[in-house]
Parts: sequence; structure tokens; C-alpha cells
Amino acid sequence: MTPQPGQLALEQAIRTRLLTFAAADGSPTLATQLSDIWIDEAEDNAVAPYGVLHVHVLDNADPGDAGVRRQGIFVLDLYGRNSAQRQALKACSDIAQEALWKWVDDSTGPLVITDSGAQWRPPDPNAADRELIIAYIGAEFYWYPDFLTQYAQTAA
Repeated sequence: MTPQPGQLALEQAIRTRLLTFAAADGSPTLATQLSDIWIDEAEDNAVAPYGVLHVHVLDNADPGDAGVRRQGIFVLDLYGRNSAQRQALKACSDIAQEALWKWVDDSTGPLVITDSGAQWRPPDPNAADRELIIAYIGAEFYWYPDFLTQYAQTAA
């Protein structure tokens, strides 16, 4: 998938939402529970638990709305390093899902999250990676990027 104009700003807006969202139950933010959330890949010296955000604006999606709407998916991979972090990672997964639930943002052009969910990878049977814990939080979205809508006409 080819990166779209404005995609970095979109990725940063999603990352900021995930890191700074205050859960309704008063749980700590992801910024305090994770070492960081990286975009596309983590640093080599990442300390668990941490997250990696992947945003994919679909090239072949129906552009809709006169070609100004983009459709896509993003996945937040949460990584923990031993079974003692499993509960903390579950809490992070819950907060991430709550942060994304029906979220609407306008910082890079209207962004609407339409669906989200979580999936856990079963433990790896290989002894070397048996303690690696991974959760995937995925979401679908529609996005009306500023670069496409800035010259759109509004009805008078």
C-alpha cells in the first residue's frame, strides 16, 4: 500500500489519541503504562510493554463522496515480555479499545472510526519466545483528508 499524502499526520493523531486517552474508570493512560507507541516498527532497544501502530489507507477502497473519502484500517500491536505483564497488557488493550470506540477526530480532516476489536496471539510453542505476549487491536476508519477537502465547496 502506498502511503497517502497526510498519512503521517493521521498516524500521529491516532498515536496521540491512544497515548493520552483518559479512561472512564480512571485507569492510567497508555502513556504511563507503556514505554511508548511507535509508528510502523519499534526501536531495537524497546522495553516491554510497548506498542507498534500500523496505519493502512486502502488503495483499492471505494473512494465515495465524490472521491474525497479514504477508507483504511489500523492495528495497534501490544507487546509484553513475560507472563507477569499479561494483566497489564489486557488493561492496555481495554483502554485502547475504549479510546477508539466511535472516536471522531478533525485534526487531519474528518476521521471516523467505524469498528474496532482485539485479538490475542496464543503463546509461541518455541521455548525462546514462549514468554512473548502479543495483543492486536484493530480498527476500520473513514477519513476525509485535508488535502482533498480543503477546496471542497460548501452549500450556501
